[in-house]
Amino acid sequence: MKTCHTVGRNNRQLLYFAKHKLLPMPAAHLIVKGKVQGVFYRASAKKMADSMGITGWVRNTDAGHVEILANGSAGNLKKFTEWCKQGPPKAAVANIAVTNKDEGDFDGFEIRR
Repeated sequence: MKTCHTVGRNNRQLLYFAKHKLLPMPAAHLIVKGKVQGVFYRASAKKMADSMGITGWVRNTDAGHVEILANGSAGNLKKFTEWCKQGPPKAAVANIAVTNKDEGDFDGFEIRR
């Protein structure tokens, strides 16, 4: 991980450092339960993550859930997690478990099989 020893209080500098991965970005591990397979949950999650600048992955589990590892700014992770609680129109999310994680290192957001 790249580090920066001097970070000013200027928001423009902070955005620059975050954009160039010089600051650690928080990550979250999500397990989404309910009617979440066969309803385009993974494809919709990828589309939402891409639009928010979230990196990581999403996959179906053998237990019938959806598992997500998401990495991004704290604000965007919160928005993404809120979206995951609803999911796409045909989904019926019953429960979501969120665990904070250390920074992930992803180039984009992918659907894993």
